Amino acid sequence: MVQQPCAGRLLNLALHQPLDEGELDFLAGKVIRITLTDIPKSWFISLRDKRLEVHLCGKEDACISGELENFLALACQQVDPDTLFFQRKLCISGDTELGLYVKNLLDSLELDSLPALFARPLQYYARRFDPKEASHA
Repeated sequence: MVQQPCAGRLLNLALHQPLDEGELDFLAGKVIRITLTDIPKSWFISLRDKRLEVHLCGKEDACISGELENFLALACQQVDPDTLFFQRKLCISGDTELGLYVKNLLDSLELDSLPALFARPLQYYARRFDPKEASHA
C-alpha cells in the first residue's frame, strides 16, 4: 500500500531536525498509535535506526486520538495542547508517559522550522480557521 511508505517519508522529512537531535529517541522500542476518530483512520509509528516507521496496524504502547481538526489546531499552535486534552478533544490511552512525550514534542514544534511542504498548508489552515482572524473578517 502506497500510504504506508509515503507517510513514513513525510514524517521523517517533517521531523528531520528533532530526529537528528535525538528528541524522538524516547520512541525506540515503542509504538504510538495516532487515530483520527472522525475519519476513522490510525497510524502506528515507531522509531528504528533513527528513522520513523509508519504501519497501518500493530500493537501500540500508547494512543493519541481525536478529530482531524483538533490535530490541525495543535499543529498550527492555535490552541494549547493541554486544553485539547483537558477538554477531551484529544485523548491519550495506554502508556500515558509515552503519550505525554509525544504531546510535548508536538507542542514544541515551530511552524517556521518545518519544511515548506508542511509549513505552508498549516499556515494557510491557521489563517483560514483561526477564530481571532475570523472575527476580524
